[in-house]
Amino acid sequence: MKSKFVFALGLLAALSWCVPAWADDFNPPSWRGNPGTSWAMWEFLNDDPTPPPDDGFLPFGPPSMVVTPGPGAGWFDLNPPYNPNASPTNPSGYGWWNLSWQLDITMPNSPILNPHKEIWIQLTWSPQAPENVPFVSVTHPGGTTTETSVPLVHTIAYEEYPGQAQGLKVFRDVYHIDLIPNPPWEIIHIRGGINVDEVVVDTWCVPEPASIGLLSLGALVLRRRRR
Repeated sequence: MKSKFVFALGLLAALSWCVPAWADDFNPPSWRGNPGTSWAMWEFLNDDPTPPPDDGFLPFGPPSMVVTPGPGAGWFDLNPPYNPNASPTNPSGYGWWNLSWQLDITMPNSPILNPHKEIWIQLTWSPQAPENVPFVSVTHPGGTTTETSVPLVHTIAYEEYPGQAQGLKVFRDVYHIDLIPNPPWEIIHIRGGINVDEVVVDTWCVPEPASIGLLSLGALVLRRRRR
């Protein structure tokens, strides 16, 4: 009984440690995990302007990101007094890019070029001035989508970022872009006078309805064989 109790405490501690890494994967799409999907998360825990993703599922290869801050802008380390949870063994528990210009994300595509591509972008950000907002667009072989500042979902994450005196709100927004047809590649652009705390990108190369039916039929046959 005692060993079970110790195991439960250990599991709880492990889950508690994992929470910050998943805190801003707040609204994943319902289709995550479907065939033809991939996703990647960036938390910006250091000042690397070309950071690899911190987590994700990347069956088509690694994505790339390039952060291009504006003049006088750059990465900001939210260590003490900004991050009360930082310690010598965890010196960089939080960080963000004081952007003032743009970051670009290239996600590798499925080699099967289906009729359209779903792109789902979760962005945790804070305005550098009260009126500032992010602008999101996608470049692909056919051109560039119309830039939008209107998210599909817009919520307040915090009334004020820990340790910040400006009293600026931190938002969690979701942007949805549908490309028709699915291109062989695309680059996601996020720009503005904002502080970017975290980005999560999901993509789905959506199969034709007939293909979806065949996948469902195959899964049904497999279940019957197992029975």
